[in-house]
Amino acid sequence: MTIISRFILAIAILGWVACNPAGKLHEYAYEKPVDTTSRPIHYQEKKTYAVDGVYADNQFDGARLNGFHATGRIILPPPSVRRMNL
Repeated sequence: MTIISRFILAIAILGWVACNPAGKLHEYAYEKPVDTTSRPIHYQEKKTYAVDGVYADNQFDGARLNGFHATGRIILPPPSVRRMNL
């Protein structure tokens, strides 16, 4: 096989694998669903953090930044309290 033939074959296989319906996500059925309608949603304060000329912000939908320190450490909320900004 020539290099071009191998390249075309590799692209064809990659396209087949990428478009394969078996690779799609499936919904997970929880054994006991949890009703969260009575729980309040806590929204993050949207702001820009600035430390020594380095800036970070959470001013876009889905941002999860709660703080930014001089050491460059990023503070994220734990997974149990993360909320999407709707």
